[in-house]
Amino acid sequence: MEKVKLKGLPLFERALTLAAVMHAGQKDKGGQPYVMHVIRVMMELKEPELKVAALLHDLLEDTDLTAEDLLSYGFSEETIGIVALLSREPEEPYMDYIRRLSRDEGAIRIKLSDLKDNQNRTRLKGSLSQEDLKRMEKYHRAEEYLLRVLHDREV
Repeated sequence: MEKVKLKGLPLFERALTLAAVMHAGQKDKGGQPYVMHVIRVMMELKEPELKVAALLHDLLEDTDLTAEDLLSYGFSEETIGIVALLSREPEEPYMDYIRRLSRDEGAIRIKLSDLKDNQNRTRLKGSLSQEDLKRMEKYHRAEEYLLRVLHDREV
């Protein structure tokens, strides 16, 4: 889709379309279209701006799009900031990444939804491998940490 046409769409539809186009052909660990993951993550959120960021949350990490590209598509700097926080750097230790994104409540809420979807064992085919179990434990630790941070903010 041409950038001009995409920019003419309402914000939510723009994010959904961009996610669908950019994740086209990608599969999740269960072999399903990857775009369904970002849709499931988005569905757990209530605020429109977080829904948009959730749809975009894996674009910087899993495609060749940059933050500047997202800006050129008309997404706000705030939304792009959340997406950037949710994007893990290639050599960044996982828990350092989790601590970094925990600076922003919106990023925490999106990541908690992401972790919930990533831990849904029904998405995986067959029995879980040792690698799957190790990844699930990592996700569980991250979820516990983010829930504590969120709870401390609310107290």
